[in-house]
Amino acid sequence: METLEDEIPNVDFSEAENIRPYQFEPLANTSETPRSATPDNDSSDVEDFQDRQVNTNWCECGICISMATQQECICCQEIAGISAEVEAGCHQCITESLIFTDNFLRSK
Repeated sequence: METLEDEIPNVDFSEAENIRPYQFEPLANTSETPRSATPDNDSSDVEDFQDRQVNTNWCECGICISMATQQECICCQEIAGISAEVEAGCHQCITESLIFTDNFLRSK
């Protein structure tokens, strides 16, 4: 009868010191400053967020809804890369793009 120790394979740990965790993680982009880190936006950001929670006047595409957090209350037209994609595809909102629906809305 085999014991549990007999079933455990022998492992060569000689290469273990060559393992470098996070070696394939993307590096942070230091050229862009997060919206919350800009120095002059303390009180105006709070007011802007409160306005965004009570209405959607800030929405440029016409499809946005107010969300629970400040990071979620943003229109696709406020993001340069996404607004360019919307214009290229002649869409009003990124959610109307086939790229968006195929990659984010369809279950696999």
